[in-house]
Amino acid sequence: MLCSPLMPPFMPPYHHQHYVSRRKRRHRTIFSEEQLNILETTFSSTHYPDATTREELAVQCSLKEERVEVWFKNRRAKERKQKKDDSRTSKNSDESECDESDEDTRKVKRIKREGTPGKETSSPESKASLKTSSSSSENREVKSENL
Repeated sequence: MLCSPLMPPFMPPYHHQHYVSRRKRRHRTIFSEEQLNILETTFSSTHYPDATTREELAVQCSLKEERVEVWFKNRRAKERKQKKDDSRTSKNSDESECDESDEDTRKVKRIKREGTPGKETSSPESKASLKTSSSSSENREVKSENL
C-alpha cells in the first residue's frame, strides 16, 4: 500500500487520548429542604452575598462555597425569568381588559352619536338614513294604493 504525505500510514479507529483525557462530569447537587430554607432566607435579604457570607453559608449548609455561589447565580436567573413571565402575563391580561373596556367605550360613544332609537338625531348620517327609510316606506304606500 502506498503512503501519501497527507495521510499517515496507520490511523487508529478512535483517538485513545480523547477518552483518557476526558474528565468526568460533576454530579448534580441535590439540596435538602433545610439547605434550601437557609439559602432562600439569605436570598430574601441579599441577592449578592459577599465571599464571607457565602463561606458561612457553605459551612452552615455543609456545601462547598462554589456550590453556594452557583446556587445564588441560578436563583437570580430564576427570579429574572419569573419577573419576565409575570410581566408578560400581566401585560396580556391588561390588554384583554383594555380591549373590553375600549369596546364598551366605543359602543357608548356610538350610541351617544346616533342618539336613542326612535328619536330624531342631528348627525348628517342619521338624517340621511332616516330620509332614505321614510321615502322608501312612502313609495311602498303609493304602490299599494295604485293596485
